[in-house]
Amino acid sequence: MADIKRRTKIKVKSSSVDNFGNLKVVTEKGNEVKIAKKREGLFDFFQDGAEVTLGYSEYMNKEYVAEATPSAQIVSTDTPVEDDHMVEEAKKMGATTERTSYNEEKKDRSMAVSYAKDEFCAGKIKVEEIKDRANFYIGYILNK
Repeated sequence: MADIKRRTKIKVKSSSVDNFGNLKVVTEKGNEVKIAKKREGLFDFFQDGAEVTLGYSEYMNKEYVAEATPSAQIVSTDTPVEDDHMVEEAKKMGATTERTSYNEEKKDRSMAVSYAKDEFCAGKIKVEEIKDRANFYIGYILNK
């Protein structure tokens, strides 16, 4: 995990992918921010009008965006149905759905699927039950 040197909050005016696959973000103040192609998992956060907190790290004395956290006002309209189900299950268990970074969310989902897979490999559940067990585990994990 990158060592974050500083954080800054921006409001996105526009964004586009360049010829190299990097995301070029123009802020409301007219500044341009580059998000490297290797961090394309962050690209969805940079929708027009969105407020995003950027975490900067350094590599060879050059600053780069290492992480991005969307503000709580941003709600994705293309969330898959199973994600909605997982969030509802987590809320029933008293969990908060506020995440601090995209990478944490990916790690939590991966861990939930891994636990469900382990149950399948141990012969405790059927293959068609993996998704439901992963949903159960994501609820448990979110309730940390």
